[in-house]
Amino acid sequence: MTTANAQGIGQGLGAHYKCKSMVEALDMRAHNAMWKDPSDGEVFATMSLAYTSWVQGFISATNLHRPQNGQIRLSPERVAEWMHRYCSQNPNQEIYMGAKNIVESLPEGYH
Repeated sequence: MTTANAQGIGQGLGAHYKCKSMVEALDMRAHNAMWKDPSDGEVFATMSLAYTSWVQGFISATNLHRPQNGQIRLSPERVAEWMHRYCSQNPNQEIYMGAKNIVESLPEGYH
């Protein structure tokens, strides 16, 4: 997929990074991990948190356009689990494809 095509789907991490990057990040750190620089104490978000947050934003944007019976309600842990499973099976797809898989699959019975 070209960057131009990805822009029709979204912007940011999910549109421009491959699933294998998300799997590597989630394998290294939890979905909500922060990192504290020992030299000055500054706290940074890890890539696992950044990727998971991007997917949560994608889901939230979808929910804005759905009725109550079509809302996707997943905890951050479940989002990370879903994405890890999807991305492990599809490492060369962009992350947004996993997010798209979530919104096309949930909630069960909707569509």
